[in-house]
Amino acid sequence: MVSKGIEKEVGKITDRALKEYGEVTKASQNHIKKLEELMTKSKERFNSYYKRKTIIDYLIYANLVITPILFLIVVYVVFVKR
Repeated sequence: MVSKGIEKEVGKITDRALKEYGEVTKASQNHIKKLEELMTKSKERFNSYYKRKTIIDYLIYANLVITPILFLIVVYVVFVKR
């Protein structure tokens, strides 16, 4: 009689543990999916940033090339062509 009561309680505990385990598993899977989406989005942002950075680098190089040429043209017009 006592063993049947204990078995019944053990069965309830086991059922509840399995139910909780299933819920934890579902929650873990949802969190893993969200983290994978976040990782994908951050990787896309990272790549986009570095693509923009190369464009900005080329614009800076162009500016560094054009600025001394314009400076020499202004110096020629102002001082030499007088």
